[in-house]
Amino acid sequence: MDFGKILYTSLITLLLSLGSLNASAVRFGRQPVVSILPAPQVRALSNPVPVTNPISADVSQGMSSNWSGYGAVGGNFTSVSGTWTVPTPQPDGNFAADATWVGIGGITTTDLIQAGTQATTSLGGRVDYQAFYEMLPGSSRPIPLDVQGGDLVTVTISRLSGEQWQILFRDNSTGRESQFTVNYNSSLSSADWVEEAPSGMRRLMPLDNFGSVTFTNAWAVKDGQKTNPANLGAHAILMGLPGQTLATPSGLGNDGASFTVTRTIGQIQTGVYRSTYRQVVPDFDNY
Repeated sequence: MDFGKILYTSLITLLLSLGSLNASAVRFGRQPVVSILPAPQVRALSNPVPVTNPISADVSQGMSSNWSGYGAVGGNFTSVSGTWTVPTPQPDGNFAADATWVGIGGITTTDLIQAGTQATTSLGGRVDYQAFYEMLPGSSRPIPLDVQGGDLVTVTISRLSGEQWQILFRDNSTGRESQFTVNYNSSLSSADWVEEAPSGMRRLMPLDNFGSVTFTNAWAVKDGQKTNPANLGAHAILMGLPGQTLATPSGLGNDGASFTVTRTIGQIQTGVYRSTYRQVVPDFDNY
């Protein structure tokens, strides 16, 4: 029995219940997908959402302990964008979290600039939402814009010049937006559209039951050309462990710019990851 883990979880739950800890404090630092992290806590879902539009057999797949979605590598990526409806997780009386975001870097490198939304559930069924941005290895920072579950948001990250970046967060449901610039030295190594089990205090948070989240109008600028994930040859990323998934992306839509990530607990077919899975996954070295 891990008493340290029990104490840690109890402390987080207590502080959240008392209102002494907010969502940004939980997110100590979002770990890149290539990090070796503790395995997520796996809990069976009472009503898992069926996965529709399965990934095409000709789409390369990787596996991560805390990311699910799509990632494109190869070339220099200077902009990324995506639109989604903020998931509304189903509280089950436990502390858990999920985050939805777009970013550049983090797949084959340890640098990552990202922005998106996060939900945390706490004891008693409270759900807190937050807009955030983050630049690894730094910790996340809140974007001063109130968001709620069910809001339709669009997030765009663009390099202006050198190390200067612009982050645009628009809440299409309320008409409000936040736009600002930051300085960051990026490898420009990948474009990412991700649903994540966030990390806090150097641990992975339990993934909440977010149901499903659909990315639309996803695009990135690679080597000066704006295009969608399909034309970029983006790879599907499944979240979980060998033999069990936590979240699964659908295949890309006919427009090449949309897909759905579904929270699910189920068995992975034997051999699916034989050529792609390794501990620091997804393994894009073999693609």
